[in-house]
Amino acid sequence: MRINDAANYLSISEVSIRRAVQHGYLPHVRFGRSVRIALTDLDAFATAHRVTGGESR
Repeated sequence: MRINDAANYLSISEVSIRRAVQHGYLPHVRFGRSVRIALTDLDAFATAHRVTGGESR
């Protein structure tokens, strides 16, 4: 999926997705200037950043 699709899927900003991609936190495939993110990688990224119980940031 594209950056904007990934942002909509997680209900976060495109900037947050771009930062995660840029810093290597979110696996992706690059075709020239285009970035694509697999749904499985996006789900794994969301799960890894899940806050449970009394954790708060």
